Amino acid sequence: MVWGSVSWILLSWHDHTTHAFADEAAVAAVLEQNALADRTAVYMLPTQAAWKSSAAQQGAADAWQASQRRLRQGPYAFAFVRKGVHESSLLRSRGYALMRSFAASLLISLLLGWTVGLSYLRRVLFCALAGGFAGLVADVPLMIWFEAPLGYTMTCIADHLCEWCLAGLPLAALVKGRSRG
Repeated sequence: MVWGSVSWILLSWHDHTTHAFADEAAVAAVLEQNALADRTAVYMLPTQAAWKSSAAQQGAADAWQASQRRLRQGPYAFAFVRKGVHESSLLRSRGYALMRSFAASLLISLLLGWTVGLSYLRRVLFCALAGGFAGLVADVPLMIWFEAPLGYTMTCIADHLCEWCLAGLPLAALVKGRSRG
């Protein structure tokens, strides 16, 4: 939880991975008018739903080729869109972040407890590698399937590595693992 605040608020390394639209107000207006859900939802442009409905009308092969042309030509978007007002609460967000950190630390502690004969430094490395695993299973698929930029993906993976290396320092001291036996 502490690392997330440092990473996203104090450090500037995520700043180069996110960009503003040229006319943010115009994009916001288009999203507000065109987003169908009244809650936060995931939107894709072009969407698979358009391909599936076209497939029924014009044949699967033709519809697939048309969707691939739209995908290549762009624009392409994979976005979380929330319409309207949202009462944000820093305290609530911090509470959720604390619960996430606690649950993740519990899982890593369980895994660390099953290791055999690792030194303190290797237990810290085990935790850092768990952060690398988190990046591989959470961030790399976004790059593969939804065109997340390489810089964004690598920054997120580095974020996980740093978080779990730092979390590993106290966890490795507290959770010894099993002795050889």
